[in-house]
Amino acid sequence: SPMVTRVASRNINQALSRTIQINEYVPTDCRLAVEDYSVDIVNAESSLYYNYYHDLKRYIHDIYRLLRRGGICRFVLKTDQDRYAKNEWKISDFTYRVNLPGHWEDGMFVTCLPYSCLHDLFSKFSKVYIGREEYSYIDLVNIKSFWIVTVYK
Repeated sequence: SPMVTRVASRNINQALSRTIQINEYVPTDCRLAVEDYSVDIVNAESSLYYNYYHDLKRYIHDIYRLLRRGGICRFVLKTDQDRYAKNEWKISDFTYRVNLPGHWEDGMFVTCLPYSCLHDLFSKFSKVYIGREEYSYIDLVNIKSFWIVTVYK
């Protein structure tokens, strides 16, 4: 109901203002203007895969740089079984250009990774947990497939 939504929203906003500080930064050349070893938690959910594979690796390296010892990051990355990992869309290593005229992702670059790449990408982290999630709302062909990766520095 609208009343419950208002109360829940107010409670969440009050709790956030008491417990955490949220900052938003825009990267330059795959690097955030954030001090080394200054961040406890990073949530990179469904965002970094909108890059070339080469740049995705650089972002992961930068997240490692800014995390404090014991810091945690959750990544959601596309797998090579995702609907966008089509051979005819491939433009470089693990990178594809979406070709869906009229779709909001048309023309975007998307990295879709095989499992074999994950251990190299996250080798610097002290702990790495890898899960997988797949779903489709409309059919059995257009599967959205994601690696859910949680790492600790």
